[in-house]
This record gives sequence, structure tokens and C-alpha cells, in this order.
Amino acid sequence: MLWLFSLHRLIFWGTDMNSRLSYSARFQVTSGQVTRAQLALGRTFLLSLASLVIATASLVSVDAVIGVEDKVQPWEGEAFAADPSAILEAAAGLEPPAGSAVYRLVDDATYRIDEQGRREVRRRSVSKILTRQGLANALVAAAWAPWLHDRPKLDARVIAPDGTSRRLDQQTINEVPFPQTDPRIFSDKRILQAPLPGLSVGAIVEWETVVRERIRFFDGGTVTHMGLFSADPNLLLLRRTVIAPTDYNLKHDVIGSDVEVHRTVADDQVKLTIEIRKPKAIQAIPTDLPLDFAAFPHLICSGESSWGQIATLYANTVAEKLNDAELSQIATTISEGADSDEDRIRKALAYVQKQVRYTGLEFGQEAIIPHTPQQTLARGYGDCKDQSTFLVGLLRAMDIKA
Repeated sequence: MLWLFSLHRLIFWGTDMNSRLSYSARFQVTSGQVTRAQLALGRTFLLSLASLVIATASLVSVDAVIGVEDKVQPWEGEAFAADPSAILEAAAGLEPPAGSAVYRLVDDATYRIDEQGRREVRRRSVSKILTRQGLANALVAAAWAPWLHDRPKLDARVIAPDGTSRRLDQQTINEVPFPQTDPRIFSDKRILQAPLPGLSVGAIVEWETVVRERIRFFDGGTVTHMGLFSADPNLLLLRRTVIAPTDYNLKHDVIGSDVEVHRTVADDQVKLTIEIRKPKAIQAIPTDLPLDFAAFPHLICSGESSWGQIATLYANTVAEKLNDAELSQIATTISEGADSDEDRIRKALAYVQKQVRYTGLEFGQEAIIPHTPQQTLARGYGDCKDQSTFLVGLLRAMDIKA
């Protein structure tokens, strides 16, 4: 199927909007660096196999049984709800990891899906600054696509060692272009960012970002992927939550991990929760893997009836770009001298590769929907979905099934 790669791009572009725009595109204080490495991973998504730390029963004190780091901590509740002094006291009782500039205490993400399939991604992080190196590149940020999302919301507070707390100044938020890791890709994605106030060694940094879709990502259906990993080997708690109406018919699967998913139903809502304490971090993952290979552990959720439904609706959407393709003359010309369908296919592919260099215009829904063959040919460039659509049009003009 020549649509396979484009369909895969559609599905994982949806992931990108949760990873690149809401997940890996977040900036955070971690080991003294902003996690721009996650941006570079982008479509590949990210890292690691999570492992649960299980406490064994014993007739001794609770601290001795499960360890201080495995207890429910005050920062594990709602954002900005915990008392600053309680957070400082609990953090002081932890043994900081040797050689680290920042101690990640919690990485929390909640995906809320409404009746129309629109998603809100609420991310939250709590960290402790251990050294002056941890003060570098300290900001909070969220990426977004104006055609798809409402303007993101940013908030943060910094709790100083003396217990005083400073909240993020909303007047300091600015907007910048989304940094592209591939110079051949052009997009209208944006980033909101702001500096964190009052940082010092020993301070607790808590931030939250909210990115909400104002339209449905793809009318044919959406699939949401959530990474079950940590880029930081010292993270204490990773939590992922999905909330959807019962009518949404939420289905899920965990890929690449045997972590337990807690599912509850109440007040006409389905809630999935995964909590991993001290997840194992993997610093690198292989690239160029087959599309059906799970390169990283993740939770996948959807309310659609089947993959076939999404694939059919996407194929129909792309087919509209071929309705008036008028490629018969080009097809006839490049077919000259070919004595088999296989030879015609080779010639068609060679023509596309010669006439269309790889460059992507990902403005608005053009990030997931291809341009017409006429547009692609006139520009002399296009991305994978543009090139594959052009090739399909040529093959159909040759009466070759594609």
C-alpha cells in the first residue's frame, strides 16, 4: 500500500502534537539543561522501558518497608496545591542523586478527551535545584499549532529554601517560532516560553502547561500516544492519565511494557492511570526501525472502531487531491519504451524523484494532508505524502492499481 507511509505519518503527527508540541517540546529544568534533545527526537518519540519498584511487606516501620522515596509525597497532588513548607520538608528528607544538578521529583501528564475527540494535554513537573549548574536555561514552555490549538497556558512557582514562593509573571511570556531540526521542513508551529522567577540552589521548581485542541485533529479519527519513559535517570515518579467520556468508547493498549493500567469509570467518564516510581531511563534509542517495531514503551489510546476505519477515511481525504490530477499526458510520455507494469512503475518513481526534491510545507492541516500533484510539480518540491500522492496519481493514469 502506497498510502502506508502517509497514514503512519498522520497517526504519529497526532503523536507529534502530543509529543513535539506538548511532550518533548516542553522545556524544563533537568540536569542543568533545557531538554532540547527531546525536540530533536520529535517524530521518533522518546526513550525508556519503565520498571516498577515494589515494596515487600514487613513488620517494621513504613519508612523502612517502602523507603522515603517511595512514599506518597506532597508534590504528587494537584498543581500548586501543596503547602510550600511541606514540599521543602519532604524534599529535604530525600537522598539526592550524586553528581546531578537537578532532582526530578514528578513528571505528570493528563490527556483529557472530549465528546468530539478534541484533546487537552496538561503537563506538570516538580524538580529540586541541587547545584548552580541546575540554574542554567531555566524556563517553562509549551509548543502549539495555531490552526489546531488554543493559545497554551503556562504557570509556575519557585519555592525558595526559606519557604518564600514566587509565581510566574504572565507578562514575561513571549512567543517564538518552533525550532526545526530539519532545514527542509517549514511549519507555522510556535512556542510560548517564559523565564522562571527567583531560582536558587535548593529551590523547588513546579510548572504546569496546558495545550488544548480547539478543533479535532483529523475528522477521520485520532490516536493518542503517551511515552512511558524518562529522559532523566533520577526521576522519582512518572504518571500518565487519560480521561474521556464513556460515550467516547475509549480503548487502550500498552506497547513495549508490562506496566499496569488502572481503569475506573465514574460520573460518565473513563479514567486510565499509570504510575511508575523510579522509572528506568534509556539515553538513546535506535533509529530507522520498521514501522511496526516498538522502539519505546508507550500507551496508545483511541475511541475509533478500528485502524481500518481511520485508514479508509484518510485514503478518501487524500483521494480528493487526485480528482482533477490530469496526469495522463505525463504518464504517456514517461511510459514510452516500457514493456511491463514493473518497468512503468520504475519510470514513474524515477520521474517523481527527479522532479520533486524533498521539502515540506507543513502549514495548518498541510502537515497531514498532501498537496495536489499539480501543486507539487509546479513547486518542484514536496514531502513524503506529497511525493507518494503524486506517484499514485501517475500510476493510476497508467491504469496501474495504486
